Amino acid sequence: MQTHVLALEHLVAGYAVPRQPARRVVGPVDLTLRAGELACLLGPNGAGKSTLLRTLAGMQAPVEGAVRLRGDDVHTLAPRDLARQLSVVLTERVTAGLLTVYELVALGRHPYTDWTGRLRDDDHAVVERALRSVGADTLAHRLVAELSDGERQKCMVARALAQEPSVMILDEITAFLDLPRRVEVTRTLARLAHEHACAILLSTHDLELALHTADTLWVLHEGRILAGPPEVLVLDGTFEQAFTADGLEFDRHRGAFRSRHRGHGQVTVHGDGLEARWTCSAMERLGYELAPDADRSVTVMVTASGTAWQLGGRFGSAQYTSLEAVLSAIRRGRDTDGAAGLAAPGLTAARSSPSAPPGACPTG
Repeated sequence: MQTHVLALEHLVAGYAVPRQPARRVVGPVDLTLRAGELACLLGPNGAGKSTLLRTLAGMQAPVEGAVRLRGDDVHTLAPRDLARQLSVVLTERVTAGLLTVYELVALGRHPYTDWTGRLRDDDHAVVERALRSVGADTLAHRLVAELSDGERQKCMVARALAQEPSVMILDEITAFLDLPRRVEVTRTLARLAHEHACAILLSTHDLELALHTADTLWVLHEGRILAGPPEVLVLDGTFEQAFTADGLEFDRHRGAFRSRHRGHGQVTVHGDGLEARWTCSAMERLGYELAPDADRSVTVMVTASGTAWQLGGRFGSAQYTSLEAVLSAIRRGRDTDGAAGLAAPGLTAARSSPSAPPGACPTG
């Protein structure tokens, strides 16, 4: 049974303004974070994510309410006691001088050492375990200054893990990583939460990655936090409410964001497989809305020599042997008074493949 380790009790996060009432940014909020759970905090820039995280970590006082860590107010805990239960990793690049990775991660044991700072055998065991947990044990003797951004962030997570905390708070630590490294770090955090029974709260802008990785989402919208399992927040419309903007909308069926069609009309795509799936994507990118029984159609067919595309309806009647040629033809037709009269180079004999429902977008 999961246990609540962090509780937000009627919390209002904000900051002081000289000679004025405190600025209220987030709240009031009543939420809990459970052991073994990865929660992702999502919200647009300026919504107050960093202000909230600093308040949860005890780095700034709340405007109202309290943050309780296993029942204790984080803002009244002694620093050493707080550091044994809660660790923080921020976005800022850490300047570690000539420290090795092992020495950096070993700093996570500082709350447990005496005044000499000497590590005991069990401290070394924790450091080694933390490095292994994030897949950074082979980096132990490298200088931190020599690491890539992805390697550095893994080591910062290992340092936080070496504190053996009940709660880890991470503020946009994947912001400067490429996509594969963002996926790797986020999946590592999910695994650490589950294996170490640690509650992890990650602030991120990777909405789709969070949707497919997190156990729960905290969606910050207009000062409120809408929380729940990712699938529930998709089904109840929370994602559309919080993130839909001009020219962008959330597609519940795909669990992804897409550009709104730009008024070029509707198109029906017939076919299945990857080619049909990406033909759908291309049509939407060109500004068409996918719909059944539209007056324009694209049929993706399997031929003896490969794949062919058949245009129909108001697109005219033409067949092409590459998607690139299809897109060029549609653009030409649209630029010269609609889509009629498209040229038809590369005609081939073809047989239709079993198709997905007209207008549907196949998944693969």
